[in-house]
Amino acid sequence: MIPIVSKEVGKFTAWYEEDDDEAFDENEDEEELTDVVFTLEVLNETDETKVVTRNDIALDPSHPSISPINYRDPTLKPIVIVKLRKGQAIKLKATVRKGIGKDHAKWNPCATAVFRVPPLIHIDNQALSRLSEKQRMQLVESCPTKVFKLNPDSQEIEVVNPELYAYDNEIVRKAESFGLAGAIMIREKPNHFVYTVETTGSLSPADIVLSALNTLKAKLKKLNEETRKIQTVKNPEDFNMQY
Repeated sequence: MIPIVSKEVGKFTAWYEEDDDEAFDENEDEEELTDVVFTLEVLNETDETKVVTRNDIALDPSHPSISPINYRDPTLKPIVIVKLRKGQAIKLKATVRKGIGKDHAKWNPCATAVFRVPPLIHIDNQALSRLSEKQRMQLVESCPTKVFKLNPDSQEIEVVNPELYAYDNEIVRKAESFGLAGAIMIREKPNHFVYTVETTGSLSPADIVLSALNTLKAKLKKLNEETRKIQTVKNPEDFNMQY
């Protein structure tokens, strides 16, 4: 369960791809890569308990850039593998293979992935100038996510955290209750969205997004090819689509 960091994951073939001759492969002419081998050999000859961590793993010399997460980083506490008493030893060979979260959660490099549409907020402070300072403060405080603030100098309502807006429309309804419908208008910003990806550390967010787009591209390509085949057969309902 130790995350493995690799910038070469796109060059490797996963177990579910090995028998797929038509799999999307940008490195078609290169040698097929499937395994990386780590070794671990530690003997405790001291009287103290020896803690074996990810930093004791010996990397595959053929792929030195593939390593456990935060490998031998002196600023971080390493992941503990086992504790050895005097005279105890551990010797093993670990085979690292590419996988996907669909098969097992341990291969999922993504912790969370969400997207939201940013708001387009219009505030008519000229119309709001008819309100008292107390009423304007009530407007600001009506938004539960604290997106707005009242400028103490100009006494105008300003947007300070638009990314926190949850489309609750509380401030809009509050303005309407003061008889100022349309003084504050909020709608989704067209053709915009904010995509947030949090990773486990094995891949960067950018690598995950680009890999997902490449996979989607491959699936759309396959769907297009199979759809074209349907158009050439006499009985489409008997066609067995391969996807």
